[in-house]
Amino acid sequence: MLSALDSGICVAYLASVLLVGAIATYVSRRPDANINDYYLGGRRLPWWALAIADVSSYIDIAGTMINTALVYALGVRGLLIEIRGGLCLFLAFQLAFTGKLVRRCPVRTKGEWILYRFGNSLSGQVARTLVAVVSLVGGVMGVTYFAIGGGKFVTEFVAVPAWGGLPSEFWAAGGLMLIALCYTIIAGFTSMVLTDVYQSIFIFGSFILVSGLGMRKVLPDTFHVYLPTPTADRFLNFTVSRAAWSAMDLHLHVPISSTYSMYNAFTPIVLLYLTLVSVRSASGPGGGGLQTVLATKTEREVRSQTFLAMVLLLFRWGFTAGVCVLAIGYTTAHPEVVIDPERVVPFVLARVLPSGVQGVVVASLLAAALTTFDSTINSASSYWTIDIYQALLRPAATTKQLLWHARLSTLAVLLAGWACSLAIHTINRVWGFMVVAMSGGMIFPYFFAWYWHRFNAVGCATGIASGVATAVVVFFGFPQVAEYECFLWSAGASGIAAVASALATSPTNGRTLRVFYKRVRPPGLWTPLAETCLATEERCETARENRRDLACTGLILVAQLAMYVLAVSVVVQAWTQALVLALVLVVLAPVIYVQWYLKLNNTLETPDKHRPLLETDDEDDM
Repeated sequence: MLSALDSGICVAYLASVLLVGAIATYVSRRPDANINDYYLGGRRLPWWALAIADVSSYIDIAGTMINTALVYALGVRGLLIEIRGGLCLFLAFQLAFTGKLVRRCPVRTKGEWILYRFGNSLSGQVARTLVAVVSLVGGVMGVTYFAIGGGKFVTEFVAVPAWGGLPSEFWAAGGLMLIALCYTIIAGFTSMVLTDVYQSIFIFGSFILVSGLGMRKVLPDTFHVYLPTPTADRFLNFTVSRAAWSAMDLHLHVPISSTYSMYNAFTPIVLLYLTLVSVRSASGPGGGGLQTVLATKTEREVRSQTFLAMVLLLFRWGFTAGVCVLAIGYTTAHPEVVIDPERVVPFVLARVLPSGVQGVVVASLLAAALTTFDSTINSASSYWTIDIYQALLRPAATTKQLLWHARLSTLAVLLAGWACSLAIHTINRVWGFMVVAMSGGMIFPYFFAWYWHRFNAVGCATGIASGVATAVVVFFGFPQVAEYECFLWSAGASGIAAVASALATSPTNGRTLRVFYKRVRPPGLWTPLAETCLATEERCETARENRRDLACTGLILVAQLAMYVLAVSVVVQAWTQALVLALVLVVLAPVIYVQWYLKLNNTLETPDKHRPLLETDDEDDM
C-alpha cells in the first residue's frame, strides 16, 4: 500500500485534475455551442494540444501492463507482438496519407464517412447504421478493457472495499471513471483536450524518470523471468541470458507449459500482425484518432499533430523497458519472489521505487487511465448521437436535444463498459478480441471502400456483419483458437462476403462517386473517376502525389518502429543494437524529408465545417 507521502501526492493530483477539469469546462462553454463543439471542439484547438491529448489517450494502464508483460517475459522482441496495436503504427500511415484523406471529407464520424462514400441510399443508411452500432459496441468494450486494467492497478495500492458483493477492482475502476466523467460530460471534446494536456505533464515526466532509473541498473549475464501458465496463480520460472533477452531476435522458444508459447511461431505471427495493421491503418484512423484528425484545421495540421504524437510515444517504450529492468533486478536479488507478468508494473511501483517517486508514477498512471477513459466515452457516444439518434430517430432534433443525448450517451457508454468488466477478467483476452479478432471482421470492407471504386454499400454492410459475427463465434465459442487464427477466419469471411455481395449488386451512383473522388482523391482503383473528374495535368499530379505517399509510408513505418526499439535498447543498454537503429534513423530521416515532406501538396481545399451529405440520385450515370 502507498505511504502517507505517496497517498498525498495521488490525492493532490486527483484534486488538481478536478480543478483543472472544472476550469477547462468553464472556459470551453459557449453560448452558441453545438454538437460539433461537443465532439470536435469547433475545430478551434491548436494542433499541438490535439497531439498531446491524442497520444495520452493511447497510453492506458491496461495497455501499458500488457506491453510491459510481453517485454518482461519475451525480451525486447516482445515489443514486436504489439505491432498488433500497442505500437500505434497506424500513425505512420496517418502521417503519410490517410490523415489528409480523412480530413478532406466533410464528416464528423466514421458513420457519416460511410454515407459520404456510398451515398444516402437505403443500402448506404444500413451500412452507416451497422458501422455506428459496431463502433458503439467497440467503445463499450474499450471502456471494459480500461476498467479491468485500471481496477487491477488501483487495488494494488489502495485498499478499496468490496461492497455489495462486487469486487474491489470494480469500485476502483468506477472511481476513476467518475473523475473522467466530471470534466468530459458537460463541455465534451474541448474540456477533455485541455485537461488531458495538463495530465500529460505527469505522464511524460514519470516516463522519463523511470527510464532513467532503469538505465542505472545493469542486468546480470543470466537471470530468470516468470511466464504465465494456464493455471492463473502459477508461473513458470524461466532462465534467460542477457544477450538473448535484449536482442531483437525473431526466434522464440517459450516452454509449451506457458500460455505465451502461442507466440513460438514468432516470425509468422509478427508478419501476420504487420499485414493486419498495414491494411487496417491504410483504411484510415478510427476511434479517438479519427476524432482528433477531424478536429484539426488543415491537412498540414494533421501531419504536424501526427508527427508529434509519434515522437512522444517513444517515452512510453522507455518507461516499459525501465520497469522490466527494475523488476528483473529485484527478482535477481530476491529469487524467492514470484511476479505475475501482467502485474509487473504495479509490482515495481510497490516494491522497487522509493517513496515520493512511487507517488509521482502512480499519479501519472492514474492520469493515463483518465485520458483513455475520457477519449473513449466521448468518441463512442458520437455514434449514438449523430449516426443513430439524429440520423434515424430525430432528424429534426434541436441543438439542445443533441447535446443532451451526447451527454446521456457518454454516461451510458461508461456504465455499460463498467458493468461488462464484471464478466471478463483478463485484459489480454479483451485486447486480443478488440484489435485482432473483431478488427479482422472490418478490415477488408473499410479497405475496399477507400481503394476500389466498384465497392458499394451492400458489400460494406455484408462484409462487416459476416466478419464481426464470425469473430464473435470463433473467439468466444472456440477459446482454444489462437488470436491470429481467429483473425484469419473473421477476415476471410468478411472479405469473401464483401466482394461477392458488391459484385452481385449495383455500383454506387455516379454523382456520389464523383463528388467523393474529386474532393478526396485516394490512391487505388479509381482510374474511371480520375478520367471523369480531373484534367490531364491535375490527374498526373494526383497520381504522382499518391505514389510518393505510398512509397514513403514504408520508410516512415520503419523509422517509427526503429525509434521505439531504439528507446528500449538504450534503457536496457544494448548499445550495439541501439547504434544500428540510430544509423537507420540517420539514413531514413533526410530521405523522407527530401523525397516526401518538401514535395507535399497543400493546395486542395480542406473543409472547415460539416456540410450536408449527398442526397440519393435515382440514376447511375457512370
